[in-house]
Amino acid sequence: MAFDIKFDYRFDTIGFFTDERKTIIEQAGDIWSSYIQDEFTSTPAGEVLRFPINGVEQEVTFDEPIDDLIIFISSVELDDDRPTLGEGTYYGDYILGSDREARIEGDNFEPWLGIVQFNASALDNLYFDPTPETDDDIPADKQDFLGLSLHEIGHVLGIGITPAFNRQVNNGEFTGTQSVSLNGGQPIPLDSDLNHIEDGYTLDENSDALLDKSFTFGERNLPTDLDLAILSDIGYEIFAYDAVPVHRFFQYERGFHFYTANETERENVFELSLDGTLQYDYESVAYRVLSSDKDSLTGQNIEGALPVYRFFNRDTGSHLYTISEVEKDSILRTLSNYSFDGIGYYAFESEPQDIDTVPLYRMLNTRSGSHLFTTSEHEFNTVRDTLDYFNVEGNEGVTYYVIDNL
Repeated sequence: MAFDIKFDYRFDTIGFFTDERKTIIEQAGDIWSSYIQDEFTSTPAGEVLRFPINGVEQEVTFDEPIDDLIIFISSVELDDDRPTLGEGTYYGDYILGSDREARIEGDNFEPWLGIVQFNASALDNLYFDPTPETDDDIPADKQDFLGLSLHEIGHVLGIGITPAFNRQVNNGEFTGTQSVSLNGGQPIPLDSDLNHIEDGYTLDENSDALLDKSFTFGERNLPTDLDLAILSDIGYEIFAYDAVPVHRFFQYERGFHFYTANETERENVFELSLDGTLQYDYESVAYRVLSSDKDSLTGQNIEGALPVYRFFNRDTGSHLYTISEVEKDSILRTLSNYSFDGIGYYAFESEPQDIDTVPLYRMLNTRSGSHLFTTSEHEFNTVRDTLDYFNVEGNEGVTYYVIDNL
């Protein structure tokens, strides 16, 4: 069962959270949930939750159990001299010696209630992305609200503010075992507030840690391996995988779709289509896939993850993706018009237990010789029922399993 983060907006008294903004913060919750394998004890129905928010002590009771974590969201008008975009924290009262005390004070941090407040005065600085599955459309003078939401939820989950975290801080550095191992045996430098990773510190030159102190304009920060390692060090069971988008283009001269998980290839096709060298229209991120079959923290194999091979059909100009070793070998032996491109990405032949996936449908266009890949059951059914020159392939159309969009 996936880790569940629920959001409650009843304390958003100034109406900051439109449906669009709720969708973005809930996607941030889904991103964190996708990495966390824990199953916390549910908060029972009828329990009175007491906590301060917007400067007032509140009491809330739910008719149903809360599994696993509830986060109350509010927006406040902060003074102009306070540059804070948001503030996230956990909260929970407990009886000494109880299981609840161990969940807060112990080495395995397990929050059941969180509070995130956003600064409505900073509205002009934020970008509320209507297409959060892409990150190349954030204006250079704006800060990404999805990244901000991920950052504050990271604090609710305990990064930088819990006893389990603080016990592993020495001389201004975080010394958790998993984090130090990931960093080549070196501790992680912290900001002077000891609640954040040192600003700009990263293990990957292309991505700052999500839980450093500042937000870069015009960019999106997602959880990095370092952020996930810190969660592991404060007691979470983490499944660290790298999910990358597969971009879908339409070749309008020949009438087929082109798919790529390679960002450089995507950029090249997009730019060459803009100047007329190529004839492709960019459609969207179609789905997400694994860039590796290894857990990025432990280095262990991800159970069930298999290579997906890519072939180029020189006759049609289209590409074929297959997870089948039998089909790969057959194409290499018998179809001389196909060039082998190698491993395109990794996916699952059957539904895995530890990661949420969706079926990917595959159909052959018998007129063009190209293949259609889609996770949309509606698109699959429409093409199957209305275009008789498309043949369903795989197990009732399912070729393998991929990760859905954000």
